[in-house]
Amino acid sequence: MNAAAPLLKKVQEYVSNLFTYHLSKKYCFHNLEHTKNIVLAVGIISDFLELDNNDKQVLQLAAWFHCTGYLSRPMDNEPIAVLIAENYLRTNKFSPNTIHKVRGCILATRKDSSPKNHLEAVIKDADMFHISQDNYWTQNWLLRDELNLTCELQFNDAQWYKTHLDFLKIFLFRTAYGEKFLEQSRNNLIYENETILKSISGNEKGSLSPIPSHLSSMGTREVFVLESGCRIAI
Repeated sequence: MNAAAPLLKKVQEYVSNLFTYHLSKKYCFHNLEHTKNIVLAVGIISDFLELDNNDKQVLQLAAWFHCTGYLSRPMDNEPIAVLIAENYLRTNKFSPNTIHKVRGCILATRKDSSPKNHLEAVIKDADMFHISQDNYWTQNWLLRDELNLTCELQFNDAQWYKTHLDFLKIFLFRTAYGEKFLEQSRNNLIYENETILKSISGNEKGSLSPIPSHLSSMGTREVFVLESGCRIAI
């Protein structure tokens, strides 16, 4: 058994309890499920790159803690996540070098950050892993709802898809895994966002538009509105 496994199990339990009992339900995207997906993603990318166990441990730790700042605030939350991680890791006798690397990886998940080393590149790419998943559009709508619920940021359809399109166009994958397996998904989504924008260009008010039929291949059939206000496309 990997010697780090019991330590990571403790971290998993700690962060899971934080999200389960202290995170607002308004966070319908950045939550425990999202965190688990990033943990899975850093594991997949780490294995592909054949990283050593020490690097894998740093990435797993950073992945578990990277969204804990949302417990405090919805924007610029990465520094809060760093404080939570550092406090826990110091208390549990993790090495200063490990803590330093975890800090860098968490800060690398900022939207406008540029990775400074291979570990930060891995978690940066892992944070975009969802673009290759079948439930991408469901997650996309959940993020839109979360921004509305937590930051009172409201987008009409044209604004939302244009904002997302601009982000997709400038994002660069920094690992061999991202370039090989995620880049094509990014290009596909650029095309799909452009197609959606064209389909709603005549809608002056930018109100909720029908789900384009070509998205049915990604599992999008119908939109349900939950009591929380979240819209889920299935």
